[in-house]
Order: sequence, then C-alpha cells, then structure tokens
Amino acid sequence: MLKIANIIGLCFFIIVVCIAGCIQFDESEERYEDTRDKMDTFVSIIVYSSDETKANEAIEAAYKRIDEIVDLANRFNESSEISQLNSNGILKNPSPEIVDMIETSVMYNSITNGAFDITILPLLDLWSPSSSFSPYYLFNMSPLFIDNLNSENITDDIKLVFSVHDYTLNETPTVSYDNVSMQWTVKSGWLDFVVKNESDVLNVYTDFFWNVNYSKQEEYINTTKNYVGSEKITVSDDEILLENGMSLTLDGIAKGFAVDEALKILKDMGIKSALINAGGDIATYGTKPDGVNWVTGLRNPDDANESIMEFGLSGEAIATSGNYERYFNESAKVGHIMDPTSGRSVTLCSSSTIIADNCTVADILATAVFVLGPVDGVNLVDSLPDIETIVLGYDDPQNLFYSSNLTDFKIQV
Repeated sequence: MLKIANIIGLCFFIIVVCIAGCIQFDESEERYEDTRDKMDTFVSIIVYSSDETKANEAIEAAYKRIDEIVDLANRFNESSEISQLNSNGILKNPSPEIVDMIETSVMYNSITNGAFDITILPLLDLWSPSSSFSPYYLFNMSPLFIDNLNSENITDDIKLVFSVHDYTLNETPTVSYDNVSMQWTVKSGWLDFVVKNESDVLNVYTDFFWNVNYSKQEEYINTTKNYVGSEKITVSDDEILLENGMSLTLDGIAKGFAVDEALKILKDMGIKSALINAGGDIATYGTKPDGVNWVTGLRNPDDANESIMEFGLSGEAIATSGNYERYFNESAKVGHIMDPTSGRSVTLCSSSTIIADNCTVADILATAVFVLGPVDGVNLVDSLPDIETIVLGYDDPQNLFYSSNLTDFKIQV
C-alpha cells in the first residue's frame, strides 16, 4: 500500500514455486487462479475446486474483501478511516477491522519491545518527500501570490499551497528574493523551498531531509519522536483517539490482514485448498488436492532467479521484509523501514522472513525482526510459540540466521 517512487511490485523476495509433477492429482479438483493489481503489488489467488462457478465466485469475493480492507486502511486515501483518524486525531464509531488492526498492532508493539510501531508515520514523513522528482508544480501564474512573495509575507494562502504538497510551513517561515537567480526562497525550519517562475508557471524545488547535516537531522528526529509511541493511542469499539501531533500507518499490518480476511472468505465459501500471494505476503489453506504442501521460495537478493531456500506450507503464512528493493531516494541511502528508536533506516540485515499461523502476524513480525536485526530478532522469535524466521545478513545475504525450528518447514533444494 505504500506508494514510493512508482514501485508497483512489492514482491519482498518470496516467490511461489509451482511444482508439476509426478503425483497423480484428483481429477475432480481443478486449479483456478487469478492475479490482479492491488495494494501497489500483484495479488494472486489460487484455489482448487470441483466447481468452476463456485471457484470463480469465491475468488471474486476474496478480492472484494481485500478492497474493503484497503478502503479502510489506505492512508493515502483521504476518505479512509485511517486518514480521517490522522487528520482529526479522533475517529468515532470505527469499523471493527480498524479496531482489530490497531489493537493487534499495539499488542505486538509491546511483544517486540517497540520494534513494531504504527505511530512511526511522523518519522517516516521526515524522510519521505511527496515525490522523488522535482520540480513540484504549484499552479498557474498568480500575480497576487507573487505580490505576497515580493512583500515577504507568508500568507495563509501561501501556507495552503505548500501544505498541498505534504509540507506544512511552520516555525515562523520567511521569504526572500534573489535578483541574480530570480527566485524566491521560502524557509521553514530546516527546509528551504525555492520557488521559480518558469514559463508563467510557479515550480518549487527543495532539498530533502537526507541532505540535511546529521546533527540537524538528530534535532528534528528527537523533536518528532515526541509524537511516536503506541502507548499514546486510546482505542475502543466506540472511539480511537490520538494525542496531538500523532499519526498512524497501517502499512506494516494491513496487507497481511487483508490476505487473512480474503482467505476467510474462501474458507466460508467452501474452498478447501487455497493460496493467496500479495506481493510476498502469502497465506495458505490446506494442501493441494494430492496432499502435497504449497511450496514457497526465499529469493536471493543478489540473484532474482535463485532461491536461497524453499519451504513447504499447509495452512501457515509467510511474509518477508527488506529495504533493498524500496527506497525513499534513488541512491538508496534511506530505506522505507525505520527503527522507531533511532528514527533512521535499518541496516542490520538484508531481509527477514517469518512463518506464522496467519499472515497478519507474519507481516508484523517480519518488520519487527528486520528492525531488531539477526541476533535480537531470532531471539524474539524463539521466545514466541509457533513462529519461525530466517534472517539474511546485511553485508552478506548468504550469511543466514535461523530460528530453532525453521527446519520443520525447510525443503531441500
């Protein structure tokens, strides 16, 4: 769901391996499959059924359920419940799904000792520009706007224009004009906006947060951390309340939650054998009709065509988190997974993969283990029942770290 630099496929290093083969299938159970573009990735649903109409209806209903979750949890959609909560700081009569996701997130914030935190959005916003490209188009030439800039006044209209681009002018912003470069500079705290009149169109340019010197970054990170902390969320069936300045992202749970909800639909409609793959967040139900497990492969980050390891699943879920495919900037200095404690990108491992009883937990813990790193992450997983992990080293992805019972799922390649 997170939109960064037009990334479409969030495959997160897990691929489904289809095994053809030597074992005779039950001819009454046929395979039906559909793949659609959803949640900024490709979602595939595979079911086995003896009834084609029933199979197709179940797949359609499962996709509809995914859309329902996305409509609630997509923070980029202004009409979603999570966007309303972030905008207003309060959400009356929240949907049961939003309550469930937030309560589960708060619980796992405690379990992971803060490594998983849905209140991290203000820190992410420090590093994430509204676009990775510049200039940002403002609007057609406006004499009144230019008059305000020339008079060095920061009016409400000017503030509104910049807020449209996800930047809020604060801390007594100032404006100045450079006759040589023929441009205005609007200063707001650590950020400078350069406004240029180009072909009677005003465009704005800015340096991003990762170009700010380290000590200044630390100052703003520490200030922003005042708005981070899952313990500051008040949640009930009737109301969700955030402290002033807080905002939430469900990006670390919503995809796994949507997969689980879609799988419930398949079960309720009588499907006995199914797999859902949402860009690497995978949930399975039962085995294939011939009794063979579903097989998934952990991709080698150094070679997209190679699997480091394969796993056999029959009712479990698997999810992977990593920073090396998605970044806030093209030079890959700042990844999208951040440590809530440091407010900076995590560089302790290349990826972390979780096998769990459901995709929601797998999704959450994949992020948490990635933040904690190989040693602390594996120790956390070993303390939890029915959870397994494999973590790839940061400098050497071939350096693997395992939880104690991962071999229960491992298939010899």
